[in-house]
Amino acid sequence: MRTLTFILLLSPLFCFSQHLVPVAKNGKWGFQGNSDTTYPYQFITPVEEHKVFKIGQAYKIGVVDLSGNTLLPCDYNRVEVVSDQLYVVWNEKGATLVDKQNAKLTTEYYDHISPFGMYLKVTLKRKEGIIKKDGEVICKPIYDKINLLEDNPVFVVQNGDKKGIIDLKGQEPLPIEYKDIKAVANKQLLATYPNTPLVSFILINEDGSLKNKKDFNKQADFTAFQKRFYFNYLKKDFSKSGATAPQWLEIMGDHYLVAPNGKELLDGRNFFYVQQNENNNLTIARREEKDGTLKYYLIDHQEGKILFSDSFKDIVFADFGESNWARISVDTLWDCLINKEGDVKRVIEADGMNYSMRDIGNFYEGFAFYHSNNNNSYGFIDTNGESVIPPIYTLASDFKEGYSIVKKNGKFGAINTQGKIVIPISYDGISLCEKGWFRVKQGSGISGKWGVVNTSGKAVLECKYQEIQLDDKGANVKLNGAWGRYLRSYEWAFTPKVKVSKIHAFNNGIAKMERKPIYDPVDRKTIRGYKYQGFIKEDGKVIIPPVYTSVIGFQRAWDKQEGLAIINKNKLHGFVNYLGEVVLDANFISTGNFTEVWTIHKGIAKVTDKEGLTSFVDSNGKEVLPFEFTSISDNYEKIWNDSNGVAIAQLNGKKGLIDFEGKKVSPFVYPKLFQVNEQLFVGQVPDKEWGMINQAGDTTVNFSYSKALPLSSKYSQLIQDTTLMYTLLNNGQWSNEVIEHKTENSASIQQNEDYTYHHIGEDYAIVSKKGKSKLQGVVDHKGKVIIKPSFKKILPFSDGIAVAQKEGKSAKDRKYGFIDKKGKWIIPATYNNAQSFADGLAAVCMKNKWGYIDQNNKVIIPIQYSKASNFNNTIAVVNQTSIINKEGKIQGSISSTENIKEVNENHIIVKGIGYEKHLSINGIHLYDMDFDEVTAFNSAGIAFVKTGEQWLLKRTINEVKVTKLFTKSEKEIYENKYGRHRKVVSLTGDVTEDHGFEKIKDGQWRMIGLDSQPLNNISFYNVKKHNDGSFTFEIKNVGKVTNAKGEIITEDFIQSTQLFGDGLLIYNEGNAEFIQ
Repeated sequence: MRTLTFILLLSPLFCFSQHLVPVAKNGKWGFQGNSDTTYPYQFITPVEEHKVFKIGQAYKIGVVDLSGNTLLPCDYNRVEVVSDQLYVVWNEKGATLVDKQNAKLTTEYYDHISPFGMYLKVTLKRKEGIIKKDGEVICKPIYDKINLLEDNPVFVVQNGDKKGIIDLKGQEPLPIEYKDIKAVANKQLLATYPNTPLVSFILINEDGSLKNKKDFNKQADFTAFQKRFYFNYLKKDFSKSGATAPQWLEIMGDHYLVAPNGKELLDGRNFFYVQQNENNNLTIARREEKDGTLKYYLIDHQEGKILFSDSFKDIVFADFGESNWARISVDTLWDCLINKEGDVKRVIEADGMNYSMRDIGNFYEGFAFYHSNNNNSYGFIDTNGESVIPPIYTLASDFKEGYSIVKKNGKFGAINTQGKIVIPISYDGISLCEKGWFRVKQGSGISGKWGVVNTSGKAVLECKYQEIQLDDKGANVKLNGAWGRYLRSYEWAFTPKVKVSKIHAFNNGIAKMERKPIYDPVDRKTIRGYKYQGFIKEDGKVIIPPVYTSVIGFQRAWDKQEGLAIINKNKLHGFVNYLGEVVLDANFISTGNFTEVWTIHKGIAKVTDKEGLTSFVDSNGKEVLPFEFTSISDNYEKIWNDSNGVAIAQLNGKKGLIDFEGKKVSPFVYPKLFQVNEQLFVGQVPDKEWGMINQAGDTTVNFSYSKALPLSSKYSQLIQDTTLMYTLLNNGQWSNEVIEHKTENSASIQQNEDYTYHHIGEDYAIVSKKGKSKLQGVVDHKGKVIIKPSFKKILPFSDGIAVAQKEGKSAKDRKYGFIDKKGKWIIPATYNNAQSFADGLAAVCMKNKWGYIDQNNKVIIPIQYSKASNFNNTIAVVNQTSIINKEGKIQGSISSTENIKEVNENHIIVKGIGYEKHLSINGIHLYDMDFDEVTAFNSAGIAFVKTGEQWLLKRTINEVKVTKLFTKSEKEIYENKYGRHRKVVSLTGDVTEDHGFEKIKDGQWRMIGLDSQPLNNISFYNVKKHNDGSFTFEIKNVGKVTNAKGEIITEDFIQSTQLFGDGLLIYNEGNAEFIQ
């Protein structure tokens, strides 16, 4: 028999050093590492986080440590590891808590126990409770739901739609009567009531007990209380802060001035806007008065005193730092002044006249201009608000360096703070004073020329330049399209000779220069930028020519005299050093780590040119190999430094190997090539076959595989696509001989056109005559009537007996009983309803209650249930959720939305909406996960589970065909909610109609042990479970493993691989072995 080997995947696998390795033989598991390896277990699952193994034996689960020492014996239906010292275990009584010595910590048994913050949540009969990790009960499972309140010593409990809280002792500080409860802060809760606006603000103590509770009928009242409550906390904290002066405190958008002792100042007034100036102890604040008026307040916050309040529109609070008066807006812009006493000045007296103000300028250097309404002219006031220069100018600027620009009779000049004209009012343009120089213009528009004068009005540069820019050390001037530089020492740094569009202000001896303006595409006049940039020194020497689209970081590099700047050109970039010298031409799309290489003057950097070709350059920007390849692996830098080894490169869409000099050492024929280690590579040839080559380019593994990939520097995996069928026997052994399983087909029934067939069995059919009569009878396989059609209903026969309903005029007459295949009543028709016999018992109903009888009509389980299912093997479900055995004893429970799909000797399969899962025979969930489909466990404790089914919903929207993708779970939830043929008409008349689901992906099966964890990493297909406990399935690919030299180390085919420690764990048809 040919052997097929598979690699075992244990998820998660240990990443730490372990003494033992799980191995298997003929479907049984043991540990390799002991001198005498035995195989006593049904499964072994590593639990990485807690460094233990879960083991299975005789359908029970236990735990051993890394040395194989037993922590928990295999006595449990389920085990979950909470911590290194704590375990949740399930037996026939339910779930309990044990320590690593298997000592029981809880006195009660529960349906479920799970981590719950610092505690554990327990569940019993769908009620929840809380216990500590030492097993101490905080509250018994009496609540529908319990939630944590983060950072609070209480739990929110819920019964129905009402909520309450319990403390750490399980007491109820708040009864279960609230709609919702949430935390608003540490030990502060907010509770709302159903059908009322009433809310409760709750304070709790450190142990969760109730400290205080206050109710509110109005949201506004609660908001006001909440604000005051938190504000009191703020005041209390402030009073303990050691502050020595009043401070503004903000709470929920409102500001209060509070004294160091926590007392509220300003009669407790609050403000929604506050701006303070610590230099003069003043605060401007704004609030809404009771009558709705918005007012500004000027406050001395050091003294806690209100200086004034007024209802003007706005104020320039910063003016009080420069002046005794501040600008305010009453009607227009800044049209009035106000002092610290609240006096408002609306007019300025000058030359015996009162001038009202339209606008007021900034208080600079002790003065501010004002724009008079009377004569539409400008004058000046001092910091006392008194006129110092009457309104005689048509325009004026703020003072700068003791001078203001003024305009009169269409010309510009400058005056000093005494109002004296220092620059004649004769120019067509003028700039603010810049270190004692003014730019002045003669002539209008673009034909006007610029010059420079000093504060005495003396010409520094005559008015003949197209453009002048002033800075601290001189002026950049433009003459006839060329720029020059004139210094404040009244000499030329360089005469106008540099022909660029613009030179920016000089900074630390250099300036950016730009050329070729970019104009706004709409008006074609506004300059949006420039195409090229460079840098020039103050002596006129160009250090970076203006040929680059951008130069990034050069000013910083120049200032520090270290590092590089990026130069960009035509979407390519390179680098210049801090002296402006090009160290890497701007010819590259990417430059890798060149800045690091240049800085340490060591190594090489990967670069890509504009053609998309890749090379490496050294710290001088010199190519170390030609631009020939479209890609080169990063390890080329290492082999270049070592002058030894090979790297993967790509040329014309194919990959190959190059040495440190860039010489080709293998043919470039591989569409895909991956490195395993320094000597070995896996690759794919054009016909899509995979193999391996060494560093010399020689083939070490023939190119005949479907896939190949490196696992580590030590192992690689070779995969061959194929389809192989196998049988997994009931004892866990594999066989590649597929055993045929015959399907028992129903005998052929000769059908009569006069009958309607309700059920066709092996040798009979339940029929009714076509026409008015709907009475049912039975015919044999030849169509001969063996029971006349005289019954209202007949169910399929089971063990030669069938449920039958008498025909009668009233419901009272139409009772249920049981007949044999001759139509003879075996059990009289005395029941209101009945179900077929299964496993020797039948469910019967009397007076809306159900129980069970045997074939002698003896009541075996009392008639007392609201609902009852057929027995499936040894159990049935009553009252929709309770699992009972044949003695009527409750074994466990299932969800109200679940049905029992299959019952086996040691477990149950339940089907819920969108999932299937395994339960123990007493109803304990063997795991928490949900699967699309599951099979029964065989005698070896092996089952298969399926995930990944995908379904396509076909739908029309106004006859337009659309589709939507669903998982199996989503599909079943959707169908349960909307049905299979949903149709919706919107308010706009759009019609959306479903037309059913189509399966487009069947999903994949995994092989699991009793704890639901995969026994290997194989994907199985077309899995089928047979009555003898065996499975048949398909596997889609197999392969082999190579070592670090490229030598195949597995004689037989394997499927997939998984590293385990420093070796591989291989699963071989039920035999798991570890190789190194």
